Amino acid sequence: MSTKTKSKKELEFDIPSKSDDSLSSGFDKNKFLDLKIIIPIIITIIVLAGLVIFLVGSKQSSTKVVPDISDVDSPIVKGVIQTTLNESEELDQNSVNLIESAIEEQNAELCEHLSKEEGEGSFNQCVFMVAKVKKDAELCESLTDLDGDYSYPHCLSELAIELQIPGLCDLIPVPTGEYSQDYCYQWYARVYQDPSYCNFIYELSGPFSQDACYMYIAEERNDIEFCENIVWETGFNSRNECYQKVAIKTSVSEHCDLITENSEYISQEFCMISINN
Repeated sequence: MSTKTKSKKELEFDIPSKSDDSLSSGFDKNKFLDLKIIIPIIITIIVLAGLVIFLVGSKQSSTKVVPDISDVDSPIVKGVIQTTLNESEELDQNSVNLIESAIEEQNAELCEHLSKEEGEGSFNQCVFMVAKVKKDAELCESLTDLDGDYSYPHCLSELAIELQIPGLCDLIPVPTGEYSQDYCYQWYARVYQDPSYCNFIYELSGPFSQDACYMYIAEERNDIEFCENIVWETGFNSRNECYQKVAIKTSVSEHCDLITENSEYISQEFCMISINN
């Protein structure tokens, strides 16, 4: 049986067999299918990444930034300490130094010496400032006052805002009035310009009420639509006062037409004069 040997020329210009063609076309087809799958996946990932970046950026731009006061060497903390010391004119120098040390060391136990020497007021002042710098809501429980700048309710209100934990407002034992749950939720809504927290307020009218809360939000966001949530139509913290404040702040005279009240300081005429001046 003879075997046919290919010449050198045939080897150099060897034509692929039918089986070789099918393998090559199969490889190209699989490669094409892989690309059809991979490309949509890559596009989807890019779109989702862009969406996440947009949402995060939008949230950051619409929320007020609360300064970090946990760094005792920061200018903010130095200012807190100086304010505290300025308000402690009746304390002797040893007590002043003690308060300063307690704040800088974030050690509320040092404040206990003040309660014995200077009374509960100085003790509350010291603990309040340490709680703020340390951002420790549990320290607020040590405060004995339920009313005032260095009280338990005010301490929780401050930390609710700084820690962005509105639920701390519910721990305040007083529901309405100054230094109350209403007070806490109103300030939280104002700082973060979030009207949803106005609904947590018990009182419908008054300085720490739902009406006052919505008016602050409307004025700060320059959005007259929030005025529609106000229950009282006339008077202090009313819907008409809200219309007027937003109109004057935005210099939009058309908003004055919404005013139905005609009192000395709230009226369409007063609104227009204020804008034109």
